[in-house]
Amino acid sequence: MAGVNLNAKGKFHTLAEINMIPFIDVVLVLLIIFMVISPMLDKLKEQDISVQLPVDSRNQALSSMDDLIAISVLIDGTYVVAGKRVSNEELSALVKQGVDNNKERKVLVRGDKDAKHRYVAEAISICRSVGIKEANLGYEAPAK
Repeated sequence: MAGVNLNAKGKFHTLAEINMIPFIDVVLVLLIIFMVISPMLDKLKEQDISVQLPVDSRNQALSSMDDLIAISVLIDGTYVVAGKRVSNEELSALVKQGVDNNKERKVLVRGDKDAKHRYVAEAISICRSVGIKEANLGYEAPAK
């Protein structure tokens, strides 16, 4: 805080000091906020892809999104993983890397309802060829 100080000789001089404590407090609070929100943003990446999922009449829930590799299949057969469009070779490499990190990793294939079956089947085939043990198909529960 800037202020005025009277020294022993009666002369005034200003004190120009920067108080760092409030700045450090704000930085630490922002760091904590970003650390808490970061994992949540990873889970939301796959939900922002515009894929119209088919509706399941039995309203059964899929596995939780924890530890899943989510693959979106668009109408034109394009694959999207973590918000990025990938080719068949890149998809194979990404899934292989996921399996190498965790042998029990599962895959969620979210195929657009108007996408051809062969694109969804090809995504599952790629997953099986690199060692994925369980591949789930995404669907939307009907409105109640």
